Amino acid sequence: MADLIFDRIAKRIRESKEVRASGRWTSIPINFGEGKIELPDIERGKAYGVLAGTGVGKSTISRFMFAYNVYKHYKDTGYRSKVLFFALEDNTERVYIRMMCHYIFEKFKIEMTPAMILSKRVELPDTYYDMILAAREFFAELESVVEVIDDCFTPNEILGRVKEYANTIGSFGFNPGEGAGKYVQTEDVHVVVLVDNFFNVEQDEEDSTERECIIRLARTVMRKIICNEYMFSFVGLLQMSFEYEKRPTDRNGKLDEQAIVPTLHSIGEVKVTARSFHVMFALYSPQRFEFKTYYGYNIERLRDMCRFLVVIKNNDGICNQKMALFYNPIRETFHRLPPSTVENIRELESWYNLAERNYNL
Repeated sequence: MADLIFDRIAKRIRESKEVRASGRWTSIPINFGEGKIELPDIERGKAYGVLAGTGVGKSTISRFMFAYNVYKHYKDTGYRSKVLFFALEDNTERVYIRMMCHYIFEKFKIEMTPAMILSKRVELPDTYYDMILAAREFFAELESVVEVIDDCFTPNEILGRVKEYANTIGSFGFNPGEGAGKYVQTEDVHVVVLVDNFFNVEQDEEDSTERECIIRLARTVMRKIICNEYMFSFVGLLQMSFEYEKRPTDRNGKLDEQAIVPTLHSIGEVKVTARSFHVMFALYSPQRFEFKTYYGYNIERLRDMCRFLVVIKNNDGICNQKMALFYNPIRETFHRLPPSTVENIRELESWYNLAERNYNL
């Protein structure tokens, strides 16, 4: 009997069904708290883009969604995961100190900035220093899941490091029925490859232009090899064009709420890269455009602690649903705000008060 594509898909369906029936996972949910809007899960073999303007928090929300969230899911469920975090903007130590700030708050409920940790203006108190040292075992386990890499800058270097890790959990050999040279993963680990920032990639010798290099990273390295062949997840952070960061108004000079929502056309560099992503998130701040209220939320009170997240591309699901988030840049945390309805006035008031207390410190 001929080997049908149907048979391979049926086998995959059965295996996924058996995994979930046993209580195990096949993907990683993205969790911002309870709400009606469900975001796409982090699935194997899919590419995710995160688009935002300068200083809006795309690196922070990417760490929250694809590093902290992945590690928490592993701790909560035992679902084996590995994040290969390629830092193309900052070095490992700078990224790691930001991660320390997040986990010091998560573990001890103490807000610390990188400047405080490094005693930039005031010496770090001994009690805080001892607290950090006592958390070494925790951070050792975190590092085993989230690996920050700052010495790979070209598509080939990134792919080489990914392939190096792939060889530790699988092999490139002959897989009966599927052809020679195909990658076969023998250890059940969900691998997430994160590149921050996608457009900071440097050219290999084979790339004649920066544009050619970025397109090759998207089409060949990300989509064809890392997603389709290895079945790893991929996350790329994308810079929004400065043109779309201007204050938008309608014909009457009134601020236009919908006009500030990023679109695929808002991508700053090589826009065709959007075609290679399965899912694209966009993050934006109404306060940056001087809105006093935005879709029912009091931005004058929330100020720059409010962000909106929207899915602007989703090959397998719904797009353009907006999610309001409460953002704390020191803690590197995001919490889903309740819908701006009359029924939620009291709960929203507590979030407004929290924002005001933060600004009055």
